[in-house]
Amino acid sequence: MHTAKALDALTASIMLFAFPGRAIIHSPIATCALALAVMAQVSACGFFKDGEERGGSSGENGFAGKERAYAEGRDRVRLGLGALRTGVRVWELARRSVREVVGVSRELLVGDAVTERCKSGGGEE
Repeated sequence: MHTAKALDALTASIMLFAFPGRAIIHSPIATCALALAVMAQVSACGFFKDGEERGGSSGENGFAGKERAYAEGRDRVRLGLGALRTGVRVWELARRSVREVVGVSRELLVGDAVTERCKSGGGEE
C-alpha cells in the first residue's frame, strides 16, 4: 500500500516537468527534486525489470503488469533526464545530476533502451 502511494507520488512529481515551460532553469531546488525523483524511478524500474527476469503469474498484477510498469517507468526516466538536460546550461548542479543519473541508470538497467540511448547521444551538453 505504501509502496503504491510512493510510486504514485513519484510519477506525479516527474510528470510535473512534462508541462510547458522551463521550471528547471529557475531554481536549483527543482534540479535536486527532479534528480532525486528520477533516481527513485530508476530504482523502481530495476525492481520491475528484476520481476520480469524472475517471471511470475500472467494475471493483471503479474508479469504483464510489471512489464507495463517497467515500460512506463522507463519513459518517465527519459522525461526526467530530458528535463534535467534543459538546466545544464544554467546550473552546474544539473550537469552533475545528469551525469549521476545516467551512471546509476547504466548500473541498474544494463542493456536497457534508456541507457543505450544515453550512451549513444544522450551525454551532457
